[in-house]
Amino acid sequence: MERLRQLRLERGLSQAELAAKVGISRQAVAQYERGERTPSGDILVRLSHVLGVSSAYLLGMTDNPERDDRLPPDWEAVVEEALRDGFSPDDVRKALKMLRVALGKEAQ
Repeated sequence: MERLRQLRLERGLSQAELAAKVGISRQAVAQYERGERTPSGDILVRLSHVLGVSSAYLLGMTDNPERDDRLPPDWEAVVEEALRDGFSPDDVRKALKMLRVALGKEAQ
């Protein structure tokens, strides 16, 4: 996750500090940053809350850390619910892309 390391550094946090705030190990943070492991939906939501960005931004689904104007205002809650329900980040990305195409807000 490219943005995880960038956001952590921007906020002046070490891997250990971020891990403690999220309730995971420092090694897990390092693995997420290197792309060796993908966080579960629940951990992804906790990471995004600690870092102060949307889950979709952390996943690279949008370039806006706060919200995506192409979707309804409560879409972030839907993304977080899907992640908590066990959908993988890749599944959520694909579903979001299909939704944007269906709404005519993204080219196929």
